[in-house]
Amino acid sequence: MITTSLPIANELSGSKHDVNLMKYFSDTRYLIMVLTHGCNLRCNYCGAGATEANSPVMSLTMAKRIADIFFSFSQCDFIQVQFHGGEPLLLSDAWYHEVVQHINDLSNQYGKKTIYGIQTNGTLLTEQRIKQFRLLNVNLSVSFDGTPAINDLWRSCGKTVERSLQLLEGAGRDPGIILVLHKDNCSHIKDILTYFENNNWTKLKILTLQPLGNYRSEDNLCGVKIFNAFRDTIEYQSESAKMYECVTMKMVDSYVNGRRKGQMNCAEMECQAGRYSVAIDYNGDISPCNSNTWGEKIGNILTGFNLKKAREVVASFHRKDRWYTRCFSCPARRICMYGCTLSWKNNIPAREGECRATRLLYDYFDSHSGMIHKLYENKKAQTSIAFH
Repeated sequence: MITTSLPIANELSGSKHDVNLMKYFSDTRYLIMVLTHGCNLRCNYCGAGATEANSPVMSLTMAKRIADIFFSFSQCDFIQVQFHGGEPLLLSDAWYHEVVQHINDLSNQYGKKTIYGIQTNGTLLTEQRIKQFRLLNVNLSVSFDGTPAINDLWRSCGKTVERSLQLLEGAGRDPGIILVLHKDNCSHIKDILTYFENNNWTKLKILTLQPLGNYRSEDNLCGVKIFNAFRDTIEYQSESAKMYECVTMKMVDSYVNGRRKGQMNCAEMECQAGRYSVAIDYNGDISPCNSNTWGEKIGNILTGFNLKKAREVVASFHRKDRWYTRCFSCPARRICMYGCTLSWKNNIPAREGECRATRLLYDYFDSHSGMIHKLYENKKAQTSIAFH
């Protein structure tokens, strides 16, 4: 029996396999398990609206029941399971070992291939934990916004995160870093990338600050600042054999090859949230994505699930207003990342900033077409892995 000092969220009261769940999950291939809303940090911009570190966590019973239902109903052969929070590493090593082993058994039973990921703030990693996650084949992605000094302007514990990333690199794990672009790091991108590459941290994803959670309107980035940061990222990659930033390289791929048809992901006007991916929290509540766990629920995996309501919630989540009509005649839509479906509902200036940055980037690509095509050729193998 695994015990924890953290409070366990509501235990199961019993549930039957609902035909509505079967219909809903049949096409779902990406499961985000929101293990807790608790976190040991208090980042200024936290999009998850994280609570205290001693907040409820997902029980083993709940995690196994979610996996049982998801894997029995999903008709997809390839499944991605992401452990999210809050801070998911607040849960114990023993918890992860038992849950991953259970999901591995389900994968074998249903003939599926499953990959795992954890999005962490990096402060709770140790050599022992890194070793266990390597044995479990769980990939780790760490939030880090620059050098420790730059990181700590909006987050904290930068030196601890730096040490965790060094431990990952020393263990032969190329850590994936997620950097949130904000007004205090956007003008230092080349210095940050140099620092990352000097430490052999060469897999990176840059996300612009989104109007979610603790976001403040005064934190909006203008389009020119976003453009400058992404231009600097592209220019750095053109001179580096190792560095790979996946958002700008997605744009480069789209510029060279055109938008890839039939894809539904976070880079499209119609993303996969609530369709091919789903977030389920520690109470069994189902949301379109992990960014919306405080919003209207699709249903609950244990206590009830109305398929008509679920479809209405997902449709409302994705509904666009008239602002988006500009997109259909815009040449920059070839490379556009379209922002976050959820966060853009909340903040027109955030839309305008990213829209302006995208149009400037498209003009930059046109005026530097030779460099963009060469960059694509140099990174083609990595791009193929990332986007196919």
